[in-house]
Amino acid sequence: MKTAFILTTLMSAGLALSACAPTETPAAGAAPGGDTAFKACKVEDYQAYVGRNRSTVPSAPEGQTFRVLCTTCAATMDYRENRVNFVYDEATGVIQQVKCG
Repeated sequence: MKTAFILTTLMSAGLALSACAPTETPAAGAAPGGDTAFKACKVEDYQAYVGRNRSTVPSAPEGQTFRVLCTTCAATMDYRENRVNFVYDEATGVIQQVKCG
């Protein structure tokens, strides 16, 4: 009787712990937010806007988000793979950096 109780308890614990296991293992050497995020954001398509006025930023294509913010402005720290950030100088309005996030 005691053996059956211990066996049932161990099986229940094993089942509960297996529910927390990851279902998919990441590729070896892949860093979070690495190349996949770079491709999803397509930041390379917008590097030509560096040095231009912020008013030249186009509307975001479907499935992608643009965020235009100044270098000293407050911004949320959430990371979104499909968002392109255009960072401009507040005094001049000139885009200084284009990055994912």
